[in-house]
Amino acid sequence: MAVSAFAWLLSLLVAVPARPSCRSYRIHSTISRIGFLKALGGGVSAAILPEDMGNGVPRLTTSCVDDEIPAQGGYSSACMRRDIQEFHLSDGREIVIRQDFNRGATGLAVWQSGKALASYMESLGREFWVGRRVVELGCGAGLCSLVAHYLGAQDVVATDGNSQVLALAARNIETNRLPDPAGSISAVPLQWGVASGTGRDGGTQGIFGGVDVVIGSDLTYTGQTWIQLAKTVADLLDGEDNNTKGERKACGKGGGTGRFLYCSAGHSQFGGEIDGFRTVAESMGLEWELEFEFSIPGSSSLGDSHKFATIAWIRRKGTIDEILYAS
Repeated sequence: MAVSAFAWLLSLLVAVPARPSCRSYRIHSTISRIGFLKALGGGVSAAILPEDMGNGVPRLTTSCVDDEIPAQGGYSSACMRRDIQEFHLSDGREIVIRQDFNRGATGLAVWQSGKALASYMESLGREFWVGRRVVELGCGAGLCSLVAHYLGAQDVVATDGNSQVLALAARNIETNRLPDPAGSISAVPLQWGVASGTGRDGGTQGIFGGVDVVIGSDLTYTGQTWIQLAKTVADLLDGEDNNTKGERKACGKGGGTGRFLYCSAGHSQFGGEIDGFRTVAESMGLEWELEFEFSIPGSSSLGDSHKFATIAWIRRKGTIDEILYAS
């Protein structure tokens, strides 16, 4: 009886066709695996405290201490007014970002949130980025796109809706482009919320199809753009190309498998921006997987030892990729 039961189970296993490997996202953090489990048990928000940092985790560094202070209805800092900001990856490689903040457009300089996002991106480790297709929204001067490029992303597209800002990003990309890269990097204009080919509409599917990670920082400071931003993110994460369509169908996914990695420094004048954007985004088919705080490199927060930015991992509802949290 036992033998026949075993034979029956074996026949079922043999009859089931092999399923293609479904790609997983391995997210490394500065807090331990146990800490993640505790945090997830208590809700979606978890603070990363200063004492949890370090421990050999790679972090982007900069020599300029940034304190963004209110100025003329917005924010400014001494670092943003510099002609150049220099950043160093943990392996010693340098990224030199030219700025032109005094010309008026907010994207013509590196903000604190961009520094935090770039640093968190490196903390994930090179193995996370190798082979990924990355699109940055509101790329500004191009720092985060360049970090993805340096960490081995297969294809990086830096986008912005301001032509002046995009020209600066393109200049920084050309100056810092790796001499013999394994992947490509480019700067492309993109207006949020229009028929731009980011999903089912438009004609630039080849540029934006099959995105693995959408990145962005300081994009939610005005509620007037939340709907357009959420639509663009949802379309990008729903995009497919011929290389990923079969895998996604086999893995049981109705749409794309990508994630939106977002960072906000949470300026006091724009209180509630993350919660407000989240409400809008969730009504448009997005959902939060994880939200926590991450320290801003080179920040003193006007006397405090650390200033924190909010990091959020966001996906389309119904996406079932497994996320593996590792210490």
